[in-house]
Order: sequence, then C-alpha cells, then structure tokens
Amino acid sequence: SQNGKTVSKDKIIRLFLQNNDVPLFNQRDFWDKIIAVLCDAAEAKACSLRLLEGQELTEGVVVGYQDIASRQHRIPIDNFLRKITETSTPTVIKDLSADPRIPPRRKKRYRKEGFHSYIAVPVTAGDHCLGILSFYYAKSEAVNANRIRLVQALASLIGYLIHNSVFYEDVAQLRELTRSVLENATDAILLTDELGLILYASSQTARIFHTRPQRLIGQYIFKFDASSTHSLESLLKMAKRRKGIRHSELSIEIKNGQKLSLDVSIMVLRHHLESSIYYLWTIHDLTSLHSAQQAVQKKRAEMENFVYTISHDLKSPLISIQGYVSLLNDEYGEKLDEDGRHYLTRLEKNVSIMRRMIQDLLELSRVGSMDRAMQVVNISNLVRQTLDEFRYQIDQNRVEILVAKRFPRVVCNRKTIKLVFSNLISNAIKFMGEQKNPRIEIGWKQNGNFYQFYVRDNGIGIAKEKQERIFNIFSHLQDLENAEGSGIGLALTKKIIEQHSGQIWVNSEPGKGASFYFSLPKTLVF
Repeated sequence: SQNGKTVSKDKIIRLFLQNNDVPLFNQRDFWDKIIAVLCDAAEAKACSLRLLEGQELTEGVVVGYQDIASRQHRIPIDNFLRKITETSTPTVIKDLSADPRIPPRRKKRYRKEGFHSYIAVPVTAGDHCLGILSFYYAKSEAVNANRIRLVQALASLIGYLIHNSVFYEDVAQLRELTRSVLENATDAILLTDELGLILYASSQTARIFHTRPQRLIGQYIFKFDASSTHSLESLLKMAKRRKGIRHSELSIEIKNGQKLSLDVSIMVLRHHLESSIYYLWTIHDLTSLHSAQQAVQKKRAEMENFVYTISHDLKSPLISIQGYVSLLNDEYGEKLDEDGRHYLTRLEKNVSIMRRMIQDLLELSRVGSMDRAMQVVNISNLVRQTLDEFRYQIDQNRVEILVAKRFPRVVCNRKTIKLVFSNLISNAIKFMGEQKNPRIEIGWKQNGNFYQFYVRDNGIGIAKEKQERIFNIFSHLQDLENAEGSGIGLALTKKIIEQHSGQIWVNSEPGKGASFYFSLPKTLVF
C-alpha cells in the first residue's frame, strides 16, 4: 500500500479478462484503462507506457497530460532513454528541471505540465526489454523507496500482460491458420478419443460421408461401418497396438449402402498436460480413382480381347494363302518367267512377314492376360539363364559378355521380366553390325526407390530421331526389308515394364552402340 491506497492487481486482471476475446495490444481502450489504474495506484500526476520498436519508442499510451494529443508521437532513443532500457533498476529523477540528462525542450514541457520528479522503469519479458513505463510527480518528495518498489512491481505486471498478449495473438493466429489448413485440406480429417468418439470433423468429411461435420461431433467413428463390417473399428484397434497407421487401404460399406474405397492414416496424439490419448484420422477417398482404374482395365481387356480375336481370325485365311502360294511355286514355278518367279518370291516373303506380325500381335495381346503372379526373383540367376539360351549366337559372333557380379532380388513376374532381358540381349546381338570386337554389358544401379537395369552394346547404334519410335508396335531399328521379326519385341518389352510400374528408355548414337535402360520399383504393391 501507499498512503493507505492498495494497488488493485485484481482490478487489472479483471480488465484483462473482460477484453481477452481479441488480441490485447490491438485494444486501445483496454490499455488506456490499465495505465489509468496504474497511474492512480502509484498516485502519479501522469503516466506513460511506450514500447520499444527498433531505435524508437512508440506512441504508446499516455494519461494525465494536459495536452495528450501532443504526446501521440514516436520518440527517438537518445542516450538517456537507452540507459533506461539497458538497466534492470528504475531510473529516478527528483528534480527534472535541474537534471543535465534532460534536454532543454523536454524540461520546458515538463514545467508546463507541472512535473517535478520522475520514475522510469524498463518493462521486460525474460531478458528482453519491451518498453518503458514512466511516472511523473508534482513534488520531489513523492518519489521514495516504497513508491519505487511499487513502480517496479507495476512494471513487472505490465511485462507479464504484454508478453501474454503477444503470446495470445500468436496462438490466435496459429489457431486460425490451423483451422484454414484443416478446412481446405482435400482429405477428411477427424479427431477422436480412445473410444472412437469424434471430437472434430473437417468440412471434407461431408463430401466423403455425405453428412454435415457438425452432426458428427459426439458420434462414434464406427457409425460409418455397416452392420456387416467393422472396418473402422478394427483399424482403430490396430492403431492402438501399432501406435499409429500409415496409408491403410480398406473398402467399407456405409449405412446408406454405398461402398467406399478409402486410404486411412491414423496418428496418435498425447496431451502434454493430461494423460489423455487422441487419434487424428486422415481419410483420402479412393472410390473415384478405383472406379476409373476398373473402367480403364475393362477397356484394356476389351481391346486386348479384340486384338486377339482379330489376329486369331486372320491366321486361317493367311495360312490358306501361304499354302496356295507354296503350291503355286511347286507346280507352276518352272513355267513362270524370271519376273513371275520374282513376284511369287516377293508374295511368299510378304505372307511370311504378315504371319509373323499376326503372331506377334497375339503375343502382345497375351501380355495383358498372362499370369501376373509376383514373386521375389533372383535377377542374377535370371540373367545367367537368359544368356545360356543365346550361347550359340554369342559364341558364333564371338561376343564378349560383361555381367555385374551380383544383382538385387526384385519383386516381379519372373516370366515377363525374363522376356525383357531376352528381347534386349537378342537385339544387342542382332544389331551388332560389322563390329570386330562385339561386346554386351549387363548391369544395374540404385536410383531412388527404383532398381535401374541396363543392357549395353557397341553395335550400330540408333539415330536420335528413331529412339522414340522403336518402342512402337511394328517399328524396326532398320528397314523391314532387312530386319528379322516384325518389330514387336520392344513394344512388348515396354508394355511389360509399364505393368511393373517402371520405365524403359534408350541412349544411343549411330556407330557408338546403344544402352537400353529399364527401371523396376524396389517395393512393388500387388
């Protein structure tokens, strides 16, 4: 107390609580009231609170001046004010008119206001100075030890209020940012307790589960499970055992009979002040994606079936044509002149090419329908077996084979990946050209989440403008006239790799060989 007067801390706190629905330092009226209470409690003639901002004191809050409007300006930090901000003890001046630290212009203003003595104390939060709280008195004897201690206590209280005001504002902004993120997320986000009681539901929940988020609060997450399924309930139990779940796909049938495909992640949250555990659900709706994938697969199957049917139906008349051409050659070949025999030979050759093309179309159509069983495959063994099948051609052409010492084990379809290596090795041998020292190199490397394999040769190479086309059906590295096969091999290879969620490409220059690369994921979901 001071002269029978008690500082009303409760009164200050009540003012704070009455105004705490918006950030504190945005409330001019609130701080006017606070400073007025402090001025009254300290029995000062005037009081000011100015915050430190760079090398200036802000306009702040001022009470008790005769001309308050003239005090609403910023004050540059001079040496006198800087010392106040840098010390932890109050600055006391019992005679403002005689103190040499006070500029003459300021002394003149103090005389006009009737200020004779002065107490200034830094307002701090931790080790940081936030500003200066100043009290002005009409008499020098008003400044005594009790009043100085009182002013220090008031400055501590103001520091506490300002610090919490800024903290409150930061929390409010963070809360608004968090709400905005949650409400604009493309996934549904829910918060439940350990029993599955929904405490929060984002607006995206309505899009997935066809109900307003407000109606979900206080309901259990299991309400989405139809009576015949307990998918979400089982998932919560699993999250409790595993302390969270990441990207678990499940199909559920909600109570209106609609079937949903969902990707669900559950994060365990522990309150740092309580023993309570909460579960944050992130639910991504895969229903439309799965429907689209099924539609594409259906169309692809229809196309493959169509190609198979047409190719199969074309074989019969073509076999007949080839038979008649052969018969014509056997019985009438000697009766034909040189031009006739040439035409017949060309006809026979083109019929053979057509048969190979139809056969390759059948092979291509079967890739989509063949057994796609995945297993862990030892690529080292697979490469060795594939090379053994080409041993005659390799020895005949004296091809040097360089193979990596070891290969990774990969989850894939063994039969089709073996076909990929077979096609690439076959092409490397076939298009070696007149190379005196033919060489084929087979290896691999890791590339992020993929294994990257390659088959490299030093053959004739491929022109850059042809490198995209060679993976198209019936495209050749050379003219059809001079090439073996129909050109289906690389198209088939590309389709197989794409079915394994990989990619295939080539790097090459004419006369400098070709390097065929293909990638397979380290972990294949099947």
